[in-house]
Amino acid sequence: MATGVTARMPRQFVRWCAAAVAIVAAAAGARRATAAPGTTAAGADAAAPDAAAPGTRAAGAAAAAPAAAASRHDAGAPENRSPRPGLAARVDAIAAEVARLRGLPLRRPLRRRTADAAAVRAYVARVVARGGSAGDAAAEARALARMGLLPDAQARAEAYVDALAREVVGFYDPWQQTLYVVDRDPSPADAQIVVAHEVGHALQDQHFDLRAFIAGAGAHNGDAALARQALVEGDGMAVTIEYAFAQVGADPPWGDPSVVRRLAGAFAAAGGASRTGRLADAPLAVRSPLSFPYTAGLAFVARYRTFHSWQRIDQMYRQPPLSTEHILHPETYAAYERPDEVTVRPLRALADYRVTYRNVLGEFGFRVWLRQLGAPAYAASAAADGWGGDRIALYEPAAGAPGRPIVAVYSVWDDEIDAIELVDALAGGLAAFAAEGARSAADRRIAAGQHAHAAAASRGRDAGTGALAADGVAAVRDARGDVYLAARRGDAVVIVLGAPAGRATAIVDEMWRRWRVTRH
Repeated sequence: MATGVTARMPRQFVRWCAAAVAIVAAAAGARRATAAPGTTAAGADAAAPDAAAPGTRAAGAAAAAPAAAASRHDAGAPENRSPRPGLAARVDAIAAEVARLRGLPLRRPLRRRTADAAAVRAYVARVVARGGSAGDAAAEARALARMGLLPDAQARAEAYVDALAREVVGFYDPWQQTLYVVDRDPSPADAQIVVAHEVGHALQDQHFDLRAFIAGAGAHNGDAALARQALVEGDGMAVTIEYAFAQVGADPPWGDPSVVRRLAGAFAAAGGASRTGRLADAPLAVRSPLSFPYTAGLAFVARYRTFHSWQRIDQMYRQPPLSTEHILHPETYAAYERPDEVTVRPLRALADYRVTYRNVLGEFGFRVWLRQLGAPAYAASAAADGWGGDRIALYEPAAGAPGRPIVAVYSVWDDEIDAIELVDALAGGLAAFAAEGARSAADRRIAAGQHAHAAAASRGRDAGTGALAADGVAAVRDARGDVYLAARRGDAVVIVLGAPAGRATAIVDEMWRRWRVTRH
């Protein structure tokens, strides 16, 4: 579920920053005197080091849902009060240091408040309810349930709000232009990290207008919106790291591969510490938007900070990443490869249905879906690599008409081999999904589905490119007779989920003929 443009900080990032300070203090101990925590080291260098930091490709959860377009009206501020006196006294000093490191001066004074957990949950619920275009949220949940990404189409918003509200320790609200620290009694050091991160978002908003920036992705393109959100959070993560390092007298870490590797390990450990309670139990499509902007966004920004000043990151707000492919593979952003565009057209075979939801899955969305269908992480990443563009549509019966929702996806890939790999990856997953039924398939743990996927992959190896993929079609039926089908032509793949058996072939044929692809 989308979170709008509220820039937030999860608890695991605070724990990670604390571990990061310890790591860099140890690394820097032999080279320079270490400043006491909570003090600002003079002359901290924010320039990019010469040595290269290794790029990472986040293989974790992806959002099949869009980051929300910005609301035109006030999202409603939580009930709040001024920060505790000790924290309030430090905010201005922290803000001045973050502004110096980031190279963006404060254009107006910061508004700052403290909010309790109940107020934050109510506020997050309001933001989520207003996310996206009218009616999208419920239809999106039904589409994801049909894909096996949700066990219950009605439970997603509540699960997302609960998971997000439990994790947030601070956020910047661009509607109110106010920085909030959640009243969870953080330590002084943790409070500094929270404030530094949210000051980074306030600077972004003052210079680049966060609401307009996220809205610039356009309607019905969650992949582009998620990519922009990853830039926003990756930027915020990176400047917070530089702030934390400056507190111990250390240079930015981007040029030291060993420190970067240790930071990645510390982040994984911090994330593991928070994998309890409702967040750990939430479906992949709920957990994923909470992690992608931070993990993949940081890797993306760090790659550029290795060789460039912050001015290069500033330029990205004027030439934003266009897809999660750009975030996952920074070289595609450097070349500024434009995704192919797919346009949904009416289908005569579904004349008694209406399109209630349209979106773009993107490379990261395909990764998540394949993982949920049972593919191992490496196989899901490999199959989603080579994504060129897509469009997903949910068809639902007109009011009063019988029938169940049908999901249609038209995707294009870099070459024919990539398209074959996708169909092969889908073959085992769709078979297991249809055999178990939509609800049970979505509820099962990912690992439980890997056996069916591995068996399908083994059959594929025995047959060269895979018996199902070789003729360009993978198709199965569920207990009701509904068809789940993936068909390939050249470098394009059409997917239809839950179609009545008598209509499936006609739907696919019309999608090939009527849906339009604009190549870039």
